[in-house]
Amino acid sequence: MSSKESTLIIGSAGQVGRALFRAMKHKFNVYKQDIVKIPCKEGFKYDKADPKQASGLITHICIPFSDKFEEEITKVSETYNPSLMIIHSSINPGTTKLLFDKGLKVVHSPTFFDERDFRTIINWRKPIGFDDSDLGVIAMKHISQYLNCVPVQGSKNTELAEICLGLYCSVCVGVCQEIGTIFKAMDCSYDIMTGMIDEHNMGCNQSGKPREMLMNPVDKNKIKNDYRIENINLLPINLVSPYFKLTVKSNQLFKERTGGDNV
Repeated sequence: MSSKESTLIIGSAGQVGRALFRAMKHKFNVYKQDIVKIPCKEGFKYDKADPKQASGLITHICIPFSDKFEEEITKVSETYNPSLMIIHSSINPGTTKLLFDKGLKVVHSPTFFDERDFRTIINWRKPIGFDDSDLGVIAMKHISQYLNCVPVQGSKNTELAEICLGLYCSVCVGVCQEIGTIFKAMDCSYDIMTGMIDEHNMGCNQSGKPREMLMNPVDKNKIKNDYRIENINLLPINLVSPYFKLTVKSNQLFKERTGGDNV
């Protein structure tokens, strides 16, 4: 019998679920529950957590948002009776509070990383948005065992911040896409732009002056823009400005011009 504390991941096969498993596996006995079958060498893999073994645990929710999200979370609660649910998904602002008001023990903790950049997360502070101080304390105690974290009063704040950070990244990527198109059309070296951005960022760091950091276009392929842009659909439509709509259009045109994947 393992002496480690146990925890449960719902949606363990996704990018975020796998990254969390890597972060937690040395500290916890981790039960995993997939929501889809995953192709593997043996055919298909599907982790399924026994409700009897995984009952009453702190449970991590890593499933995509959908119209049935609340229904799915309620089903998780009924099946596993978790002591706390930590939602890592990008969701409609206000969803966590709605679930909390229905009696579910739940907090929201946006995840700005996935398995591909797992090694960088040890230097990040993971926000934990809560609507009940006691639940916030429990979540902080749990997550702080394997990641740096910071408490945030009001889960709606972290839900909205995650979406808007994604939009900010999308705008930056969109600028890089357009700049890349201009450089190519004018037969100029994109490396020059890269070097100038590196110099700007280095100067800001050395001077200690607070200034907006610029994204290096070389890093653009590390950011998948589609899922960040799609999160715009989680905002009320009357708050989606023409500026953000242009970013969406820019991404579509870039894929059409290059005939390949988005940035």
